[in-house]
Amino acid sequence: MWEGGEMKSDACADGREAVPEREVRYRWAASILAGDTVLDAACGRGWGTARLASRAARTVGVDLSPGAIADARREHGDRAEFREGDLRQLPFGDDEFDSVVCFEAITHVADPGQALDELRRVLRAGGVLLISSPNRDAYPPGNPLHLSETSSAELEQLLHARFRNVAVYGQQTYVASLLADTAVPGRQNPDEPTSVKVTRAAAGPLGSEAHSVAVASDEELPPAPAWLAIGEEVDRQAQRRLLEEWQERAMQAEAEALALRKELRDLQS
Repeated sequence: MWEGGEMKSDACADGREAVPEREVRYRWAASILAGDTVLDAACGRGWGTARLASRAARTVGVDLSPGAIADARREHGDRAEFREGDLRQLPFGDDEFDSVVCFEAITHVADPGQALDELRRVLRAGGVLLISSPNRDAYPPGNPLHLSETSSAELEQLLHARFRNVAVYGQQTYVASLLADTAVPGRQNPDEPTSVKVTRAAAGPLGSEAHSVAVASDEELPPAPAWLAIGEEVDRQAQRRLLEEWQERAMQAEAEALALRKELRDLQS
């Protein structure tokens, strides 16, 4: 979060789901939905729902997977409500939520417009929808779990058909390096913000961001996000072991290829 020309950088919380991409989305959402009644649609195991619940007045997570909901209730049921439900037919009444969050889910629905209609239905008049989806123009193709993919422009078009005001942002994950007092990387509390100067050593062309993150409402939109999450440290020993393993495999493959070529020459002669 930008403050005084600097960006507030938050280290990721522990847990399998607390990867930097999810971390920045949910921290941004929690920062602007404080005091709301919030729906986390397609919540998975509820890690992000619990993040929202730390600021919201009431938070409900819904997911199609009974196993995910069981895990969410067990791990985060003291902070949020969890229900089974289909994104295409949500088990809630009209205008029930002040805000709706739906990250990386509409790509798993064959007709994203149907899912957006449902998200719009359960959102009160003037409420805020936060949504993200892989950007088809940049995201690697071939994911068998993706039933539909939209470009950033297509996502914006779908949202404009349902909301008066829409803003679409790009989200990209980079390799980062932190230079700071030794106490900064040693902090154990991931919720403690760190003020750091952020510079970019490389930049891709406009539209090359892997994910599109959008906010939509019939009323004024919240400020644009500027969040950075620091993930796990680079395991250099693991990288070295992996490099040595691939070098060994390459040498073995080369030796086998040479042996086969010799055998082929012997047969030909």
